[in-house]
Amino acid sequence: MAQPKTQYHPSQGLDKIPFVATCLAGFEDQLLLEVQRLGITDANTELRRIEGTCSWAEFCLMAFKSRLAVRLLLPLCKVMLRNPNDLYKALVQYPWEDWIDPAHTFAIDHVVHSRWFNNTTFPALRLKDAIVDRIREKKGKRPGIDKESASIRVHLHVSDSNVTVSLDASGFSLQRRGYRHSGGIAPLSEVLAAGMIDRVNWNGQHPLIDPFCGGATLLIEAVRRYLEIPSALDAPDFCLRNWPIYDAELWYGLSENALQEFNKPMAPVLGFDRSPASFSLAKHHIQRAGLEGKIDIFQDNAMKWTPTDLEAGTMVANPPYGERIALDDPEQWYQNWGFHLKHHFSGWTIWVLSANPAAMKRLGFKHSDSMSLKNGTLDCLFRKYNLYSGKKSLNPSGEVPEL
Repeated sequence: MAQPKTQYHPSQGLDKIPFVATCLAGFEDQLLLEVQRLGITDANTELRRIEGTCSWAEFCLMAFKSRLAVRLLLPLCKVMLRNPNDLYKALVQYPWEDWIDPAHTFAIDHVVHSRWFNNTTFPALRLKDAIVDRIREKKGKRPGIDKESASIRVHLHVSDSNVTVSLDASGFSLQRRGYRHSGGIAPLSEVLAAGMIDRVNWNGQHPLIDPFCGGATLLIEAVRRYLEIPSALDAPDFCLRNWPIYDAELWYGLSENALQEFNKPMAPVLGFDRSPASFSLAKHHIQRAGLEGKIDIFQDNAMKWTPTDLEAGTMVANPPYGERIALDDPEQWYQNWGFHLKHHFSGWTIWVLSANPAAMKRLGFKHSDSMSLKNGTLDCLFRKYNLYSGKKSLNPSGEVPEL
């Protein structure tokens, strides 16, 4: 009979806790550097995640502060399957009653890629049975299931014969910072925006602008990073608060120490959007993020705006690709925009995210940095351009079109 191999149990203490922090593809090395800055040294990168061990205090710090992690998991046990029936037989032996009380509710998220299971939901059902049966046997009652707002969230990962069961520290994607109601049209996720800003490494000393700001996610993530505002400061309650190893004094101490950098001096941060709906949404998000007075939003066509009163700074742009937001001629549009940038943004550093590499070439600049990213289902390039002073030429196609 297959036996579960325990990865962690409360009896093992709080000094060496295993963890898995998942991330978006392309941000593995940046996430590793982020957790190292938090003091976690025993970690290594894998595809779309980092793994390692840390203390409970460091685990909580990572949950509270990480901007780049999508999920933070605590692995509890592993099983090597010899046949499909091994799943229940092994997992029912793990002491789930030491983590989940009958008064709790729980839910299971699953990722299954295995020759043993044609129905990918079946392993999750067997894990649910194992947890319920074990707790009923030990406690006389069983916990309930709540798929939407469970007090404990379990994560099941099956890769061929290898099974790992973990607890999810938050119970939701860590991109849910708490300041955003709706993303508007073609929104960037908060973790994607945070990863982009981490790559840009804006230091707050020079102006930052987003000419197509939408709901202002890029600007909010940039300012929160500079001010060192923890990503989870306004997020929903974390599931880890229902774990037996939870320390309320430790967790609330993180919140109490979180606002000390709010008043650091900072260069102007500006956002533009022509859409009245996006303009209102951006203002709303900035207010909810507690950043009023630190980010200025204008309902304006950034293709016409020039930084006449600003020193050279950084632009981070997520322009239309011709995918979700239609452009009659994307390549011509990018060429016109490139002319506008060359003519008015000499000395600036420009970062552009786009799913249209052919159109990006028409900007007319040579990039100095590039990384491949996913914006939802779209394959994108995120590129850096250093705009140096040069001869101003005539616009090859006349006026820049409205957007």
